[in-house]
Amino acid sequence: MYSFLIDECRMPNRIFQRLHRKLREKCSFHVTRHDAGRRRVERSPSLEKSFLNAVADRLESNTRAVTHHISVNHHTVFVDL
Repeated sequence: MYSFLIDECRMPNRIFQRLHRKLREKCSFHVTRHDAGRRRVERSPSLEKSFLNAVADRLESNTRAVTHHISVNHHTVFVDL
């Protein structure tokens, strides 16, 4: 009967198997890469001001054109502002 229950409880992916095993063994997860994930960006008032000034000068432009004008990656605008 126990083997039947185990067979019915199959993990869909090896990642979940590994996570489940680690959680059973250690009772917690230990982060080994502290720099993993999205880069943290602090708000910059000077960047905000320069972006808003560039938008005011170029009302018809899109975000990429404005960020190119102020020499900033366009993803920074969405993260920072």
